[in-house]
Amino acid sequence: MQQQPVVDVSGKNASPSTGAQSYYSQYPPLTSPREKAVKYMMLVHEVFLMLIAGIVVLGIGVYTATQTTIINSVCDMLGVYYHVATYSLLIITGSVMLVASIFGLIGTVKNNTCLHLFYLIVIICLFVTFLVVGAIGFAFYTELQDAVKFTLETSIAKYYGINLDADRNTEITTATDAVQRYFSCCGAYGGVNSTRSWYLYQNASAWYQATTVLEGNKAPFVPLSCCKRRADSSVQDQPRCLGNVNVTNAPPANPPPLTGSNAALFIEGCFDAMQSFVSARILVAGAVGISYVVLMLAGIIIGFIFARFLAVADYYGSKYTAFDSSAGAAGGAGSSSSPIVT
Repeated sequence: MQQQPVVDVSGKNASPSTGAQSYYSQYPPLTSPREKAVKYMMLVHEVFLMLIAGIVVLGIGVYTATQTTIINSVCDMLGVYYHVATYSLLIITGSVMLVASIFGLIGTVKNNTCLHLFYLIVIICLFVTFLVVGAIGFAFYTELQDAVKFTLETSIAKYYGINLDADRNTEITTATDAVQRYFSCCGAYGGVNSTRSWYLYQNASAWYQATTVLEGNKAPFVPLSCCKRRADSSVQDQPRCLGNVNVTNAPPANPPPLTGSNAALFIEGCFDAMQSFVSARILVAGAVGISYVVLMLAGIIIGFIFARFLAVADYYGSKYTAFDSSAGAAGGAGSSSSPIVT
């Protein structure tokens, strides 16, 4: 009596489904058009959105840490930790993006699931971080403005121009002079009739009190960096600007409110003068940030699709390889008899 073939329906040794067999007989794992398309999109995302962007962010961080610019002076006025925090954050973020992109590229090229998942986790963390930081910045924008105003006022009132043997005082004095010359401003914030713009020096600064003790009635009411300059950087009218020549009902020798004017003196506070400078850069940074977050979201979606392809390829690829190798041997031993199901 002819022995009947045994068929295992327990599922323990099941071969891939007929659909999977048919699909992988036509396309070996990760070679179909749709899988190749997703893989190429993943490579583009890793190269342009992470690798190149990471190099750019890292470069900006290193440049900010090593070069002296007007932004450095602004940070010094607000406190050294702002400056350090800025370039440290850029360097750390750029480094993370760079390392993650390298792992991601290797994982995508080599079809390595572990490396790809590591890359996917990193960009998800960056995506969430950017969203949280952006939301906090937007929600507390007014509070941040108030904090900056208070810090500018405190720096000028307490540290400007005195005890220059102390490094912090020297940094604030140098930075304040640089900012006032660059932005054509004087004091912390406000306009001509504010007690926190040019009048802050006379009204509340330790610098004015110390200078008055030394120079008496000849003491200037504002620093020389508050004076307008000619094209050759020389001061236009130093006596008028510093208040040595008193102009009726005009700054700086007379307190606000005023009806007169002083053409030789910057009268706008530095916070107000910097707003247009900062606002323009915030708009650019915001537009770039929103675009980048959208592209990161697209990269995350593509990454999940590619991870799914990797998982399917790992499972069905190995299953079909085993099935395909045994199919030839079993094919010639077929029988017309009905199989015995176990």
